[in-house]
Amino acid sequence: MKIGYPCANLTLGPMTGLLPDRRQAPAEEVDAAVVENLACLARTLEFNEKADLSFFAISPRAVPHRTAAYAECLAAVGAYVREKGMRIATCPAGPALTPERRAADLVHLASLLDAMGLDTTAKIPIRSYGRGDADEFCREYDSLPDAVARRLVIRNDRFHTVEDCRAIGRACGVPVAYDRHQAGGDPGEAVRECARTWRKEDGVPIVFYGSLDRDTPHPPSVDPAAFGSFLAATAPTDIDVMLLFMDRERSALIARRVAHDDPRLAADRVMSAPTHPMP
Repeated sequence: MKIGYPCANLTLGPMTGLLPDRRQAPAEEVDAAVVENLACLARTLEFNEKADLSFFAISPRAVPHRTAAYAECLAAVGAYVREKGMRIATCPAGPALTPERRAADLVHLASLLDAMGLDTTAKIPIRSYGRGDADEFCREYDSLPDAVARRLVIRNDRFHTVEDCRAIGRACGVPVAYDRHQAGGDPGEAVRECARTWRKEDGVPIVFYGSLDRDTPHPPSVDPAAFGSFLAATAPTDIDVMLLFMDRERSALIARRVAHDDPRLAADRVMSAPTHPMP
């Protein structure tokens, strides 16, 4: 089991080079920002490696465009990720209004992961914003380049249930990531059902874990007892967990301690070697 958090490390400080929109800055400003972002990403991954946090989601605004221009830096970061057995994900910044813009955003994110030299266990989790039913999602999915489609994962939200996403997964062949913040019911059964949509080349199933208070989009911090109960309910399914809390790495560190310290939680899920190591 890999445990991690998204986008920013509050101990080190968030990326200072993030830009509000890739179309709104001169090239020189973008280049300077991206160099700073990649340096911050490298520091964050080093922090995570020392803290035994091996799952991280890169901000989609870290490299807003022209991935090829930063190929050498991205390759170096990717080599570190592979050496340390880490896992990387990256998510779109938000719901794009048109299929064309959604596709362009996904192509860019896939090129980022490709430039890092990461295999198909490095994923792009998306929601089904604006795509309606399974048929509409599948039409968009089928139109994407293979380099993008092989990295996509669909996650449930307040409008599309786990079962809705599993129907899409069955129709399109896309794996489903369980999002606890947006789901009710028995997490153990839901996680097991989602895990069945993942193939070997997709890696260990990804789970997003946040508070069950869906009226709080960004919960402040993880509840150790609740997280322990969640791990117990989902055992023995092997999962990688992304913590969704405002205190970022602090909640991830708490979750890591819970997973390590509670003998009821099948420690081999946490301590074992990666099931699908990076090449």
